Amino acid sequence: MKIFSKRIITVVVACMMACLMSVTPALAAGSFTKTTVKLNAYSGGSSTKSTVTSGTVGDNQSVTKVELRCTVSAGSDPYTLYVKSPEGSTESFVGPIPTDTITTTAFNGENPYGTWTIWIVNNNVSLNGNIRPVSTVTVRIKVIYS
Repeated sequence: MKIFSKRIITVVVACMMACLMSVTPALAAGSFTKTTVKLNAYSGGSSTKSTVTSGTVGDNQSVTKVELRCTVSAGSDPYTLYVKSPEGSTESFVGPIPTDTITTTAFNGENPYGTWTIWIVNNNVSLNGNIRPVSTVTVRIKVIYS
C-alpha cells in the first residue's frame, strides 16, 4: 500500500509541476514585442494596416506603456503614424518621425490582449524632392503590461 501511495503522490506532484511550468511564462511575461511589415504610403494616401497580436498575456493584465521603434527608410517624406489598441483606442504621432523609439502612455489601463493595428498616412508633402511624396516605415511595437 505504501508503494502505491508513493506512486500516486509522485504522479500528482509531477502533474502539478507541469501545470505550473506551462502557466508561469504567461504570468511572468510583462511585455510582448512584434514588428510590422514595411508600411508604404504615398501622395496623401494610407499604407496597408499591419496587425500584430499579443498572444497569451494572462488574466487581468493592464497596459502600463507602449514603445514604438520606427525604422524610417532613407528619403521618406513626412507621415502620421497611427496605433489602434485591441479595445479600439487610437493614438497618432505626426512625423517626420526619425528612426527612434516613441514612448506613449495613451493606452494605460487597457487590456493588452488581442490585435493591435498600425499604419501610416503620407502627409502629401515632399521634403526630399520626390515627384510624388512617399513614406516608408517599419514599426516594432513593445507593449508593457502588469
